[in-house]
Amino acid sequence: MNLTDIREAVAQRLSTVPGVRPIAYPADSIPTGANTVVTVAPDSGWVDYHEAFAKGLGITRLQLTAWVQASDMRAAMGRLDALASSGSGCDSSLADALMDRDRTLGGVCHDLVVDNVSGPRSELLADGARYLCADWSVRIYAGRQ
Repeated sequence: MNLTDIREAVAQRLSTVPGVRPIAYPADSIPTGANTVVTVAPDSGWVDYHEAFAKGLGITRLQLTAWVQASDMRAAMGRLDALASSGSGCDSSLADALMDRDRTLGGVCHDLVVDNVSGPRSELLADGARYLCADWSVRIYAGRQ
């Protein structure tokens, strides 16, 4: 289970969502000029090494945080709604981008599940920019051998 490869594969897949700029690590700052940034970071219970006997399977948990510019709060909420929607045929869903395609992320894992999304919340950054944010919990199953 290569955690860097998994995190980068998740970010690569999220880059297929129109208007999303993924960052494969917890960001020091949110890049300006991007309407929607999604960071990929370890989640609570980051790695479970003992999912199967003989080191056969591990689980890593990641948190995706969507940062949507909130100069217009209604528009920002609409964007988060689109990112959180699923199964509607909408190409802007983060969950659909991960679960409705190759769930092995090109072979870096065995399977993945997007468990839930929490939020939204408003964040004011040090530079004065306001964002509307939400967090997705992703569970990834990967071999340990």
